[in-house]
Amino acid sequence: MRKKRKWILISIVAFILVLLGIYIFYEYVMKDTWVEEEAAIAIAKEKEDLVTVTKTQKSVWSEDAIYWTIEGVNADNEPIMVWVQYGTDKKPKTDEKSVHSEKIEEGTSEEEMRSKISSQLPGIEIVRLQPAVYDETYVWQLFYKENDRYYYRFYRFSDGTELEEGFQLPVKE
Repeated sequence: MRKKRKWILISIVAFILVLLGIYIFYEYVMKDTWVEEEAAIAIAKEKEDLVTVTKTQKSVWSEDAIYWTIEGVNADNEPIMVWVQYGTDKKPKTDEKSVHSEKIEEGTSEEEMRSKISSQLPGIEIVRLQPAVYDETYVWQLFYKENDRYYYRFYRFSDGTELEEGFQLPVKE
């Protein structure tokens, strides 16, 4: 009976150590991302009068199009979207064009885009819809699946118009 208790105790301690190891590893892996996100939020609060943050997302389209988008509410209690550009060194850029904001009511909200996409492209599976920058234009980036193929499309944030036909990702064979 004592040996059984001993092995149960050892198993519990081992399990707790494994969980602790997983947690420490997760924190180690995510640390840089969390630091980037916190810096983007701080810049948005400082430069664009952001008061409350409701959602953050990272968008990487190319080496010169790395952005954190922060959705929230400004000091006038208006919902806004803020884009903060990052360099390849994982630090925010400091020039005037590196931070941009738009009031969501003057642009296209995520709900409006989802509704438009559903009517325009019925039967697709939306994998991801997120604010981004494409060809120096602030956009909604749609990544979707249709008939076992994956596609990208871009819609202007300001009015929801499609920038171009989009493109299909190559198939792995």
